[in-house]
Amino acid sequence: MSDELMQESEDKIIFFQFPRDETSPRCPNISAFCVKLESFLRWSKLPYRTVESFDFKGSPYHQYPYILVNRAYDADSTDVIAHLNTKHSLHLDERLTNEQKGIATAFQRVIENHLYPGVVYERWCTDEGWKTSKPALFGTLPPVIRDLVAWSTRRGIRNSLKGHGLGRLEFEKVSERVKKDIQGLSAQLGDKTYLIDDRICTVDFSLMGLLLAVLYTDHSPIITSMLKEHPNLVAYAERALKNLYPEYAKSSNAKAQSDQAGIEKPEDIDKGKDE
Repeated sequence: MSDELMQESEDKIIFFQFPRDETSPRCPNISAFCVKLESFLRWSKLPYRTVESFDFKGSPYHQYPYILVNRAYDADSTDVIAHLNTKHSLHLDERLTNEQKGIATAFQRVIENHLYPGVVYERWCTDEGWKTSKPALFGTLPPVIRDLVAWSTRRGIRNSLKGHGLGRLEFEKVSERVKKDIQGLSAQLGDKTYLIDDRICTVDFSLMGLLLAVLYTDHSPIITSMLKEHPNLVAYAERALKNLYPEYAKSSNAKAQSDQAGIEKPEDIDKGKDE
């Protein structure tokens, strides 16, 4: 890591993530975990700058996202959010009852450990998903190594999914399970502003990561269509995109999509921020 970045990390957070997907102009990042962490950083208003690359050399777990702060690395999006929440006294989740905390933890596990792996399955293991995922992920690499890196990475992802368990199933069965996850999320959200109540909490960043990384790409068309069957999830994503990523929300498609779903004008996300 350069001395310049090390020095800069004394004044701001250096946020490392995958390069953005140029084929999906409304998607902040193709990785739900990168969107999750950046959504938290934007909400918190902590000073940070983004470094985009495929270089995992500085990552403690050899994966994205991770940060550099005060010349020290920190990784795993859940751990990073917890550490920064404590360090900067942001008071996320302090108001929640034990029951609400239990519900939030359970839904975070559903999103990150079951639903999103289903998305990864569709992107990497189905012909339809791979057709668009490959150029989105590896299109910027030099042609001489592009196919080799894509093949090697795809093989690793497939093996990981087999270890997870979902990769041993047919996609039809995986999609049936994911559909139930989505129905559960929609039911829990209901007409609330956020997943647990009307103020933001940690699990909301997991939900934002999932929705923004999936709804605004073409790389998992079946699961994306399932999400779009639930207007409250679409509205939630539109609120997050408008208030946290206004530069991505400028597309004229946003209003048309909201009008079709009967979505009211999103409220400012900061109104739910803990004081």
